[in-house]
Amino acid sequence: MLTLECILYLCFILLSGDHTETVQLEYDPNCTTYRDLLNMFWKNHDSTALHKAQYMSAIFYHDNQQKKLAEQTRDVHQKTIKRKIATKILPADTFYVAEQYVFNVLYFCY
Repeated sequence: MLTLECILYLCFILLSGDHTETVQLEYDPNCTTYRDLLNMFWKNHDSTALHKAQYMSAIFYHDNQQKKLAEQTRDVHQKTIKRKIATKILPADTFYVAEQYVFNVLYFCY
C-alpha cells in the first residue's frame, strides 16, 4: 500500500539528491580476496560515467589497506581503457539500510 509516508520519502529522495545509493558488501576472505572483488568491480561497470552524487560510481574503503588496493586496481584498470576513470575512492561513512517500505514501494512501482 502506498502510504503518505512512502510518498513523502520518495519525494525527499528524488528531489534532495544529497545521498548516494550504494550497497555494503560482506565477504568471506577465506573464499575470495578484496583484490578479486575490486577487479570484478572494475570489469563489470562503466567506471568512466559521470553521475550526480545519488548515482555516482564509488568505492568506500574501511581502512588504509583497502584504500591502497582500490587505488592500485584503479590504476591498473585505467591502463586498459581510454577514457579517464570517474569512480571516486572515499572513506566509508555511516551506512544506512533502506527502510522496508522503500523496498515495498519499489516493488509496488514495478
